[in-house]
This record gives sequence, structure tokens and C-alpha cells, in this order.
Amino acid sequence: MSVKVKSSEYKTSLINNRRYLGNKYKLLPFIMRVVTDECADIDSIADIFAGTGAVSSAFTDKTIITNDLMYSNFICNYAWFGAESYDQQKIIDYVVRYNAKLIAE
Repeated sequence: MSVKVKSSEYKTSLINNRRYLGNKYKLLPFIMRVVTDECADIDSIADIFAGTGAVSSAFTDKTIITNDLMYSNFICNYAWFGAESYDQQKIIDYVVRYNAKLIAE
């Protein structure tokens, strides 16, 4: 059985919901101000301690290079900032279908 859910009806998770101790999310206003004031004509950003990608998410209008030692962060950053196209509705349909599964006890 396929359940169709529109993306506008589906609760999504924002990148800043994935937090680690020491994340830079609260520093974004400062980082953005420094970049705007000191580096206005840049075309790319290298986020070398990307972690959850909070800083990179503020620069989606630029070419983004992310790096992190944790493989899980690499995968998440690849998903958030990769250039590949995807079908958002298909992903939502899969999530809804898997969330509807009953676990046998």
C-alpha cells in the first residue's frame, strides 16, 4: 500500500536540529558578518571542521567544500550539500511507508 503525503504536510528536520557539543550554529551571525565585511567577493567556502554543516548551510549561494573526520558527518554533508538531483516526494513516501511498519514483538 502506498501512502502519498505532500511535502508541505510532512514535518521536516532542519540542519541546525543536528547539534554536537561545540557546534557553531550560534556563531553564525558573527561568521556571516565577518565574511560579509571582509570577504564580500568570494565564490567558495571551505568548511574544514564541518560537523553537522551548520556553517555551510549559511553559504548555499557559494561553492561549498566540507570536511569532517566523522564518516556520519561526511554522509550527512554529502546529502545536504551534494549536487546530485533527487526526488523529494519519493523520499517522503519511503519515510512514511517505513514509519507505518509495525514491529513484530
